Amino acid sequence: MRKLVMIILFILMMSACAGASSDFLSIPPQHTINYYDAYGTPSISASMISDPEFEKGETRAIEINLANKGIVYSFKLNTAPDKPREVELAKKEMEMEKMRTAAYGLKVELTSTTSYIEIKPETSVYTMDAIKPGMVLEKPLKFIIDVKKNAHAGRYLLELPVSYQYRNQVRTATGEEVMRGVADRTHASYYKKDNKTIEIPVTIKKSAQFRITNASGKVPVSDTGTINITYKNIGETTAEDASARLIIMDPLSTEKPAARLGDVGPGENATASFKLSASTGAVPKNHSMTTNVKYFDDGYLEFSQPLDSKVTVTSPDKWLDASTFLSIIIAVMVTYLIFDTLKSRRKNE
Repeated sequence: MRKLVMIILFILMMSACAGASSDFLSIPPQHTINYYDAYGTPSISASMISDPEFEKGETRAIEINLANKGIVYSFKLNTAPDKPREVELAKKEMEMEKMRTAAYGLKVELTSTTSYIEIKPETSVYTMDAIKPGMVLEKPLKFIIDVKKNAHAGRYLLELPVSYQYRNQVRTATGEEVMRGVADRTHASYYKKDNKTIEIPVTIKKSAQFRITNASGKVPVSDTGTINITYKNIGETTAEDASARLIIMDPLSTEKPAARLGDVGPGENATASFKLSASTGAVPKNHSMTTNVKYFDDGYLEFSQPLDSKVTVTSPDKWLDASTFLSIIIAVMVTYLIFDTLKSRRKNE
């Protein structure tokens, strides 16, 4: 009698779960029998289907596809079914065990292992319901990559952690009454969590790269002065036929904003000289200006990133200042008049 009551309660519990998927149905193992064990797990792989090479300072989207190459490589019979109904249920258990390599509830996140490469956070994480065995995503995952301007050339690894769960075991519910119930509610699936990290290699291309190592010279107000700017190639390739260019604004001006540097190899310095003029209304202080380098790299015209520099505007040269010059003339004339007056008095005496 007690056994019958337990079976009836179990049937009521099953009925209360109507509409629930058998894949996620929770049945205590002691109320089940395990006819078969299958061996195999999901095998998630990733491949980048975009160009893996990046320029320094480049920002663009890449696409990564996921595939599940998991296979069931063996089965083990634990309990042989006797009755026709048991054979039917055992067969269904085997069919469900074959899907143990499907991955469910996936979370995928692309991360960078270097400060030179940033994954834009709005595209860094994806979730999906499932990837079945032999399945490839219809729509690849899209991530936006930002490579810093000061990045060093070379090969880098992005990491793609993937977490998921898979059907670790399928068991058949026991009890004659239950076995005569709805077929898709006679089995329970038990899941296990797993994760793996996939490495995605990318390359930052070699290129010339410049920075200013020295700037000297002054420009007087209302006059012209020479400034010298030294550029260093901190990149990995030679900048061929390079020339420096100035981008300046009022109160500064120049008739020749470009100066040739020639070929500048990695680690080498080159100095350019520019003649600048400061307008009459210029304020004596350090004024900002922008410069860059135009060069050829493997026959292609390239431009460096904008470089900030300073130019010192000084007060006018006192010897050329009109008021100072007038003061000197007046002083000379006054001195002359004094001496002339004294000389005249001596003669009269």
